[in-house]
Amino acid sequence: MHASKAARCVLADSVALLTVLFGGLVLSLIYHVPAPLSLLQILGIELLILVYPISILSRTKSSAAHSHLRFEALTFGMLAALMAYGSFLLTFGWQGLSPVRIDTTNSLYRQAVTVAFISLALCQLVNLLLVRSGNRSALNRGLWNNRQLVRSLAVASFVLLNVVYNPVLHAAFGTTALQPLDWLTVLIAVGSYTSFRHMQRHTHRHSCLEVVALHRELQES
Repeated sequence: MHASKAARCVLADSVALLTVLFGGLVLSLIYHVPAPLSLLQILGIELLILVYPISILSRTKSSAAHSHLRFEALTFGMLAALMAYGSFLLTFGWQGLSPVRIDTTNSLYRQAVTVAFISLALCQLVNLLLVRSGNRSALNRGLWNNRQLVRSLAVASFVLLNVVYNPVLHAAFGTTALQPLDWLTVLIAVGSYTSFRHMQRHTHRHSCLEVVALHRELQES
């Protein structure tokens, strides 16, 4: 199956966003923990932050076949959602508090929502960089040569910072300014996602090398 790199990102993004949205609703019904992100916040991540970089990436076609496209999109999407929800819960954990039945107007809840919002958006951007780079480093020279993509990432970063620190957007997205401990939570979530993705790439590359070596042995025998 041949698919553009942008299509791979869109599938993973969609899985992540839907998992956070519906998973949060299900868990709120079962465990009475308010959902980490609302539909408006989900759309904000997709439309304000991800659309521009993905539109730039859509101009690059992948020449390789991806037979496990759906599996990868499902796995990476759910992993990003898990990291976002984990960062949401960790925000309460730092304070030794439980999010069960917490008042959604509580300032700590708004902090946790903001942390989940930023964590999910950054995980999606990391996935975009890794998909774009293929087997190369995510921050290889080709990235910096693609000025449009760099510009799109700068715009996405600017929007994210405004979501956190612009009071006008606080009212629209239900977010609030983050403290250093909150950014540490984001770093843990995004760092964990990045580590898992690099482990997957290393395992996949190692498996491919073994298949090639075995094929050569069979040809020589």
